[in-house]
Amino acid sequence: MCFGPENARIASVVRGPQAIIDYLAGLVRFSSRRYLGHSPAGGAMVVALLIMIAATAGSGMASLAAMEGRGPLSAVIEREPPPRALGQRRPPPLIRGIHQVLGNATLALVVLHVAGVVLASCAHRENLMAAMITGRKRSE
Repeated sequence: MCFGPENARIASVVRGPQAIIDYLAGLVRFSSRRYLGHSPAGGAMVVALLIMIAATAGSGMASLAAMEGRGPLSAVIEREPPPRALGQRRPPPLIRGIHQVLGNATLALVVLHVAGVVLASCAHRENLMAAMITGRKRSE
């Protein structure tokens, strides 16, 4: 996102909170401004998804280290002791719980992203899914 077409660069994707709110308010009324690159809401979703995916991956690596003593974080995260008796249940560790919450939040963001793409496609009368795949939008 630092290289490539101007509309794909981070500087053109990230906008302030007021721009995002104004865009979303217009979108639900089907009167929002059309953007050739990412809309303010689309840019915010890109940033949110990147952060959540990184956090989910990091917590997954931490969980693997804590549960099984393996992975890239195994040198810095202590492995949990095994259960005392065979079949004994123990509460899930904090790291695994955090990983599950982050994973579910990431999935929720994906669902919101898809819903936003569908709504914006309808509002702007264009196929944003095709634009995401080809990298091309009508320029009008």
